[in-house]
Amino acid sequence: MKIALYIWACFQNLFFGLTILYFKRNKANLLLASFFLLASCLIGVQYLLRFRGYLVSFPQMAFVSDTINLAFGLTAYLYLYQVLYRRLPRNWYYTPPVGFAVSFVGYQLIYSAPFHLSNYFHTWHHPITLVAIALSFSVYAYY
Repeated sequence: MKIALYIWACFQNLFFGLTILYFKRNKANLLLASFFLLASCLIGVQYLLRFRGYLVSFPQMAFVSDTINLAFGLTAYLYLYQVLYRRLPRNWYYTPPVGFAVSFVGYQLIYSAPFHLSNYFHTWHHPITLVAIALSFSVYAYY
């Protein structure tokens, strides 16, 4: 039953995000569609990690859900800002998720190779990532 719910939620978010892109293309709808597409990717990655054994066979995928979580709150914030103020703030929006992905690939996959999941959980990288995700959700919820 849990597997069916994961698959249903993944496809529902995917189709809803694509449907939003189909009807009217503006910045607000693009941000809303990317929110649902990110949710679909997050659910799909969690399904693969939890039920398909990718956590053991492809442990490098563990950072994908962390990267999506860093971008998730930001996308919701940018969508609401666009809807309320009709413009986006001028800034480098997705620098934290991209910076995390680059640092993960650089440090974990290249410098500390070969990658093992226990190395990721027992280094400074994972706790800092979890704190950054919690702080980003808190900051975007406050704003």
